[in-house]
Amino acid sequence: MTADQINEVILGEVRQSTESSNLARVASLKAGITLEASDYTVNRLCASGMQSVVSGVQYLAFNPDDIVLAGGAENLSRAPIYLRNSRFGEGNPYLVDSNLENGQQPTEMYGKDLGMGMTAENVAKQYGISRED
Repeated sequence: MTADQINEVILGEVRQSTESSNLARVASLKAGITLEASDYTVNRLCASGMQSVVSGVQYLAFNPDDIVLAGGAENLSRAPIYLRNSRFGEGNPYLVDSNLENGQQPTEMYGKDLGMGMTAENVAKQYGISRED
């Protein structure tokens, strides 16, 4: 298989930034995949890469002769830092690391700052999974 045979590129990425807001398109162009190939980026938080694979399988169900490139990428060290309370003078501005901000879960149910890292630690403890495993 060569890059010019790929018809669809689907990549998952969480915490996208404006540096390359459509990771699939940027990766596709840099990999030499033809301009005619379609591509899109999915964000499903903890399962974005897996969702891109599922979406690729769904695509192939209707286009069985095509070739799909699907996967995921994360670069949490480049995730955005937000400046809250800065636009309309709501109060004192403050910085928020988007990796630690808990915007997707109700804090009244799960507490504050329960991000992916702590969730992974809690699951590992609950099921006795060591770092080596």
